[in-house]
Parts: sequence; structure tokens; C-alpha cells
Amino acid sequence: MEVGADVLFLAAESEEEGPSRRSWLLPPLLGAGGVGSVAGVGPVRDGEDDFVRHLVHTLLEVLVIIGSGGGEQGARLLVGGGRGGGGDDVSCTDGVAIKMRRAEQGRRGVRPDLLAAVAAPATTNAAEHHLVATTIAAALASSTAINIMAETPPRKPKAPMSRLMRLALRVVDGITDATRRSDGTLNRCALSLLDPRVPAFSSPCRGVASRDLVIDKSRHLRARLFIPETSDCTPSSPLPVIVFFHGGGFAFLSAASAAYDAVCRRIARYASAAVLSVDYRRAPEHRCPAAYDDGVAALRFLDDPKNHHPTSDIPLDASRTFLTGDSAGGNIAHHVARRYAADADSFRHVRLVGLVAVQPFFGGEERTPSELRLNGAAPIVNVERVDWMWRAFLPPGADRTHEAADFTCPAAAAGIDSPAFPPVLLAIGGFDPLQDWQRRYGETLRSKGKDVRVFEYPNAIHAFYVFPVFDDARDLIIRIAEFIAERGGGPSH
Repeated sequence: MEVGADVLFLAAESEEEGPSRRSWLLPPLLGAGGVGSVAGVGPVRDGEDDFVRHLVHTLLEVLVIIGSGGGEQGARLLVGGGRGGGGDDVSCTDGVAIKMRRAEQGRRGVRPDLLAAVAAPATTNAAEHHLVATTIAAALASSTAINIMAETPPRKPKAPMSRLMRLALRVVDGITDATRRSDGTLNRCALSLLDPRVPAFSSPCRGVASRDLVIDKSRHLRARLFIPETSDCTPSSPLPVIVFFHGGGFAFLSAASAAYDAVCRRIARYASAAVLSVDYRRAPEHRCPAAYDDGVAALRFLDDPKNHHPTSDIPLDASRTFLTGDSAGGNIAHHVARRYAADADSFRHVRLVGLVAVQPFFGGEERTPSELRLNGAAPIVNVERVDWMWRAFLPPGADRTHEAADFTCPAAAAGIDSPAFPPVLLAIGGFDPLQDWQRRYGETLRSKGKDVRVFEYPNAIHAFYVFPVFDDARDLIIRIAEFIAERGGGPSH
């Protein structure tokens, strides 16, 4: 099969100038005739043969970019493995210029290579077509495809933050990746060293006292209870209860992790409410639905008056119970709310009055625009980590059409239609790759007639409210406190 002399102009149907892009992949077009077999053009001329052969051995890819406006109404051919620096022009036939220069170090370990740029006007003669087509044919001889694009991809966006914070988040990402094994397991020993448990404090620390409780002895389920220091908290005026589920992709962190111990203290202090942080069983050792079962067990614990009797030293009002969680914890809070709503009559004392879902972790088999746009640009969450976490959490053989991940599947509807399903506060970050799923979640609940209050933080990364350095973190804590107060928060009288 021969290469046509007009191969350069196969991208002429590309979209007009602007931010939009379209790509084509073309298979190699060279036949047995080799470099010299160019349709409508004679053999490679003396002097050009060495140049073309050199390209075959040194250049890594071919990018054909359609010129838009200016003096170049034809096309520009870039052959090489990276972005070029300065160099010398090599004059060739009239109307065609070849610029040879050294490419900078390419990504993924590509070595510096020779870069050649060929700029051709719209109208060229046979000799000019010959040179352009021959150069493309030469590159095709050592390449599997031509990638024709209307423009180079834009740079990934970056969330606004200090360099020190960005470095700290890279360390967090590195720890997460270093402890994940390719077989789907985790190095728990290393994690215990990198994420040490902080102790509970019976005396107030930052205005909040804490203690560890056993929720269910049969499954070794524990929780950490946070009680704010307030003069209004007496056995005759018990506090509302926020049942909290920490984030961490169902597999990482715990109720005793320093970050979540601090978060729960802030929520308890701002909301004047008790916070029961559930130390649920984690994947991959305990897959779905273990975490959901543990969440329901925490509600059963609160439903037993012996655990929060008005005369005890834990003055809790289970009739004003909220579910709260971020990331994977937001997912757990949602599914626990579904289970409660589907069987609300079996609870004698617990009444759910609100659900706070902070950037809840949902997904599906498709890649959403925000996942593609922010993959590799946003910290904490990327496509590869998310894929691993779902594989570690979902039941064996399940994919992300499972009700745990996909809130739109028929099995995920149970409980949501019940009047016992509580009003929702939903927080979304503009630099969270999962934001498209979170918006769909809110829209799905609203379509079922549910009360959903959405707060958008355009500059927020995933799990932003865990880091007090961000102004949005404090704002969200205040919003949560206001939501709880509106729904019956504070000591009862």
C-alpha cells in the first residue's frame, strides 16, 4: 500500500479554531516499497535520503497540527518526542522550511531526540509534496500510528493552595499508594506506623471531652464519643447525637486518626452536639456490606436506653440523631439512612432528623468529565486509586453498577422513598474529581421529592474540610452546625 502525497491534509475536516479538539488514529500506511514509495512522487532525491533515514531511527511520534490563520494556511508537521528548544533552520525546496532542534526531556522517560518541524503553505508543488509526504512516510515506518490533533491538550488545572500544603498532600498520596498492594491487600503494619491512633481524653481538650465505647462486642465494633463542654448539658437537657463515619476510601484511617479526631471535636464544639464516630470495619479485610452493618449497629446502640439513659453520665437524645460522613463515610451515611428509613418502625427511640454528606464517594462504570479533567491534577483522589478502592470494597465479582456505588440502580432505591429518609446537606468541591457523581446524587434525591441543601466550594479539593488551613473548611463546619441547629440541635429543654 502506498502513501498518498496528500496524507498531510487528512486532518482538513478538523473542527474550527477554538478550544475544542478532535483526534484521529491512522494505521501505518507504508507498503513493501519503503520510504521512496510515495504516490505521485518519484524516488527520494540525493541528500534527502540520509535525513529521512535519520528520522526513522530517532523520532518517536508524529503530530500533524492544522494551521489556523496567519501566514500559514496549510499545515505544520512536528516529528519528535518532546518540546523543542532553539536550533538551526535547514533550507530545502522553495516554500518549505525544515527546522531541526533538540527536544527537551519527554515524559515517561523518553530520551531527548531530534525534533523536525515542517511548515507547508496551502498550495505546494509536487516537489514540496514529495518532501512532506516522504517525511511522514519515514516516521510511519517506525511508528504504529499518527495522532492528528487540532491543538495540543491544555494543562491540567491546579487547586489554589500554598506550596507547603501541596507538598504535604503529595506525601499523603505517596503513603496511600505505598501501602496498597497490587493483589488488592493493604500493608496494615506500615499503616499503623504512618497513621498512629490518638488517645481519647476524658477531660475536655479544645472544649470537647472524648471516650471510647464498645458498640457491639460480637464484632469488636468500637466508637469514639465526643461531648462538648457546655453549661447547658445536663441529664435533664440531653444533647442531639451526630453519628459520624470517617473517610478513607473504605480502607484507610479510623475514628482514632488524628485528622478525624480533630474534625469531630470541631463539629461537636460548633454544633453543641455529641458526636459518635464509628470505627467501622474496613476493606479489603471486610467488604461491603460490613461498614453498612456497623453503621446500623451504631443506631441500635443508641436505640437502647441503657446506653444513654437521662440519669447516666452520657446525656444523649436519640430522638434527634443525625448521620454525617465525608467521602467513603458519606457513602456509608447514605446507605445507613436508607436502611433506617426502610425499617424505621423497628427503632423505638432513634429518629433520624438529618443527613450530612460531605463529598460522598459514589461512582459508576463510566468516567465522568470531572474525573477525566482532574485526574492527576487534584490531590487525594485519582482514577487509579478510586478503581483500587472500589475493587477492595465491593463484594467479589461485583462492578460499579452495584447499589453500593451506583445510587441510580433499582436496588439502591429501597428506603429513599420512605418519609423516614431525612433531609440532606450535601457539600461539593470544585477540585474534587468525584463532583459529577455528587451532583447527580443530589439531583436523584430531589427527583424523589427529598429535601436537599447543596453547598458548592469551587476551589475545594476532596476532603478539604479535614484541613483547617483552608478557609472553606471552617465555613463548612459552620454550615453543618447551622443545619443541625435548624433541625433541632443544641441541648433540649
